[in-house]
Amino acid sequence: NLDDILQSMRKGRIEISQTGYALPVETLDHLKYKISNSKDYLVDYISEHYPNAKWLLTLMLKIYDSNQDSHLWSIFYNIAIYLMKRISQKINFQNHDPSFMRERNLGTMFKMAL
Repeated sequence: NLDDILQSMRKGRIEISQTGYALPVETLDHLKYKISNSKDYLVDYISEHYPNAKWLLTLMLKIYDSNQDSHLWSIFYNIAIYLMKRISQKINFQNHDPSFMRERNLGTMFKMAL
């Protein structure tokens, strides 16, 4: 039944061989394309939704713009995916309240990921 399947997934007994998700390289290429074509929009979005972290995020955009092929960005990508998985695990399996995501507070999100 469904409960047995979910329990097996939680304990890591089920392995999914074909997910249909994009590979990390494909995702990074897509992100590179999106960032290159919407820098102004990103700066406006950051200003509106993350005013406290604007200096850091715009600095990262400038650094990214100067060297898009740095290995640093794949490291950031891997860390971000890891942290998002931790948040998802806490919300979906440990019944944490997801309302903190509405506030868009990077500090709160980071604390939840740890």
